[in-house]
Amino acid sequence: MFRCSGSLGITLDRAVFTDLDYADDAVLFAQNPGRWQAKLRRFDETANTIGLHNSWKKTKLQNTSYGPPSQSVSVDGHPVEVTDKFVYLGSTVDSTGYSNTDILRRIGLASSVMGQLDRVWRQNRLSFATKLRIYTTCVLAVGLHGAETWTLLKEDSRRLQAFHMTCQKSILGVRWNDFVTNRAVADSTNLPSILSTIAARRHSFFGYIRCLSVNTPAHKAL
Repeated sequence: MFRCSGSLGITLDRAVFTDLDYADDAVLFAQNPGRWQAKLRRFDETANTIGLHNSWKKTKLQNTSYGPPSQSVSVDGHPVEVTDKFVYLGSTVDSTGYSNTDILRRIGLASSVMGQLDRVWRQNRLSFATKLRIYTTCVLAVGLHGAETWTLLKEDSRRLQAFHMTCQKSILGVRWNDFVTNRAVADSTNLPSILSTIAARRHSFFGYIRCLSVNTPAHKAL
């Protein structure tokens, strides 16, 4: 990345960001979409010098809410697809810049986990406290992955709170036709609202980044 980063980058204020890397996954930044073909070729050639090969089937082009839509390109006979949604490190990056796509996906994944644990919720030998700890550890952890960076709209908040309440009712054994208020359910579980949980995670995330060096990319971006 150091060898080919000279031809990459976007500028935010006075900071330049060229790439994001995790293991063998890389995200390349560029402000001029017309130069993607040359940048990708340079990246592939540089990788080949150290025995690495780009997976063109997994390579995508995405414009994140800036300028006109990207155009597909071909690099040495390899077509590179344009997409408006891409999953990177478990989070869906949407071209609109909003988080509703990722939130819906996370609610779906968490609902699947909730269903797989249905026998646990109906298990009478487990204490209620244990069930709540399982819910917090196994379900909420999946549903709130990456929530620290979500841009929450009013509808997103409503969906998240509705999901959280539905899960608590399932653990309590409350059916859809039972006349039990949401307040009564919240008082029974004593769990914080999902929005307050997200806020606490944001504060923790913010504090962690503020403690980093001012030259750290995460600190500059924030």
